[in-house]
Amino acid sequence: MIWGERTWEELHRLDREGMAVVLPLAGLSPDGKHLAMGTAAFLLEALIRPIATEEDRLLLLPSLAFAPLSGLGTFPGVVRISLETFVGQLRELSHDFVREEFGRLVLLGLTPGGPDVLAAAGEVRRRHPNLSVATLDAGVVPGGRAMTSLALHLAPQMVRAPFGGDAVLHTEPEWRTLRDELTMTGALEDPSGASAEEGATLADQIRRRWRDRLKTLSGPVTFRAAP
Repeated sequence: MIWGERTWEELHRLDREGMAVVLPLAGLSPDGKHLAMGTAAFLLEALIRPIATEEDRLLLLPSLAFAPLSGLGTFPGVVRISLETFVGQLRELSHDFVREEFGRLVLLGLTPGGPDVLAAAGEVRRRHPNLSVATLDAGVVPGGRAMTSLALHLAPQMVRAPFGGDAVLHTEPEWRTLRDELTMTGALEDPSGASAEEGATLADQIRRRWRDRLKTLSGPVTFRAAP
């Protein structure tokens, strides 16, 4: 289900038992010279929306559009918030989820969650021990072949040609915190070889993986009202 497509009365009547709230996290990120700044957010919505539409035990929120984007401060066009503000937003949102008696929250990302997401998830767990918090991502590298293929399939208007040949200067896990020191374009993998056909296959694989994982995350939980 899509939260924003329900009236307040419909939301009030929902059976919350076993329901998981899904919150996509995607900021305006420089993922290479060949991808528009909003590509990650667009892809995240395109990948998760069909699943949420089909599953009545999932409730999809609008994307949290701004993030700390640590290590990206030197790139033009980056609009970000502080880690403190990011964690504070999730903490306040989680307070409302608990008040509304939802027992599960899934923080959804396109690329593997870095320290910012882990810090936010840890803070929410600490403040709201009755709220089960999980993180889930598509496992794609920013600006790389997989991300570019997904964009060519789901959002071709976000891709600029030509692409490929980007220098890759990173090694895991340093790129998660030192990204602007490790790449001059924002891309952390050479996108050469990307295609819409490959993107279609990847989208199907990601959705199957997410669907299976989300089913395991949308089970019964013991809920106790917050003091």
